[in-house]
Amino acid sequence: MTALNEKIASLPPSLLPMVEKFIDSLPRLDENREPKQRQFGCMKGEIWMSDDFDAPMELGQTIRPVKKTLTPGCMKGKIWMADDFDAPMEEFKEYM
Repeated sequence: MTALNEKIASLPPSLLPMVEKFIDSLPRLDENREPKQRQFGCMKGEIWMSDDFDAPMELGQTIRPVKKTLTPGCMKGKIWMADDFDAPMEEFKEYM
């Protein structure tokens, strides 16, 4: 066993997933690979930084969010209004 294998073997089992994620991230450090560009929403739920994070965006370049299409009637039954919505409130009687 190499020294690195011994160090990994001595870690508590709870840290092994973190070590595995770190090892998986190492190919991003390869200088010969093609850099990733910014893409809005491409890594939802994960912390990720593009290779060009510190580079200024080009003039006129924008990042547009992905538009969700709504289906007519998709909110039916989710919004309601109380029958006494416009009735005077007890708390404000002294001001009326």
